[in-house]
Amino acid sequence: MAVAVFNMTLLRCESDFCSMKSGIFPDYIVGSLLERLLSSSSRKSLSPESHIVLVVDDDEIMLTSVKAMLRRGGYLPITACGPMEALRLANEFQGEIHLLLTDIVMPDMTGPALAQQVAAERRGIRVLLMTGYTDYGTNGLPLLKKPFGMRDLLERVRNVIDGPPPFADRS
Repeated sequence: MAVAVFNMTLLRCESDFCSMKSGIFPDYIVGSLLERLLSSSSRKSLSPESHIVLVVDDDEIMLTSVKAMLRRGGYLPITACGPMEALRLANEFQGEIHLLLTDIVMPDMTGPALAQQVAAERRGIRVLLMTGYTDYGTNGLPLLKKPFGMRDLLERVRNVIDGPPPFADRS
């Protein structure tokens, strides 16, 4: 009997912490996980008031963790592995993007520069920057310091979405 195997990363979130485990898993375990995932997601439908969040970070592990935490909080994350991909997604996405959650330090462009470009095309988008560094300017944009837990992330995202757009009063 042949057994198919899958190389995948599993993400487990508990209260304020997410952990990842990568490895090779046999098909019967992957099938069981998918069945549980699908049955639990069909029971938990996202409210129509869910907000779309464009998450940008060049660190794939951070991107995956933030995406999982936002989903658990009822948000609909779209992820980009860097500023150029984020600009493409922001340009191509047909619906409203409520929040741009972006790392500050990335190749090709800083988070604040990305925020200005996205906001120029998507008036009213809210912006939240995140960084593990202490000496980078935010251009007056709200900041979430890394590392952060799910509670801090969701609280900060909610506050920024409920607040005014960052570039509304700038000329």
